[in-house]
Amino acid sequence: MGTPQGGVLSPLLANIVLHELDKYMAKTEASFSKGTKRRKNPAYAALEYKRGNSNDPTIRKQLLNDMRTVRRSRMNDPNFRRLMYIRYADDFVVLVTGTLKEAEFIKNNLKDYLLSCCGLELNVDKTSITSVTKKWSFLGAEIKRIKPNPE
Repeated sequence: MGTPQGGVLSPLLANIVLHELDKYMAKTEASFSKGTKRRKNPAYAALEYKRGNSNDPTIRKQLLNDMRTVRRSRMNDPNFRRLMYIRYADDFVVLVTGTLKEAEFIKNNLKDYLLSCCGLELNVDKTSITSVTKKWSFLGAEIKRIKPNPE
C-alpha cells in the first residue's frame, strides 16, 4: 500500500515481502514431490518387448508406429508427483503434476499462507486451476502444450 504499481520500488518491495513465500514454496515443493520418474505404460512396454524380440524389419517398423500412438508412461501414476513454483516480481505460477484435489489443496494452503504471513490476498479473478492442455497466460506470454508431430 502506498507505492504505485509499476514504480521503481514496486519490484523491490515485492521481493522483500514474497521472500517468505519463496521459502514456504521451497519446503512445500520438497515435501510434495514423490518418485523419481513415472512408471512405464504396460501397453507401451508390451509393444517395446515385441519389437525387441522381432527380427523382421517390417514388423519392427509397424510396432514402432504403434508405440508412437501410445503414451510411454502412466500419466496417473500414484507414485509420481511434482510441484514447480516460478515467481517474477509479484507474479507467480505453481505447476502441479498430480490430481485436481492436490492442486486445490495447494491453492488453499497458499491462499492461507499469503494472508497470514505476508498480509496479501490472492486475486480471485487471476487465480485459477487449469490443465496444461488448455492455454494459459503468464507475464503476458500465452503458454500452451504443443503436440509432437508424428514422423
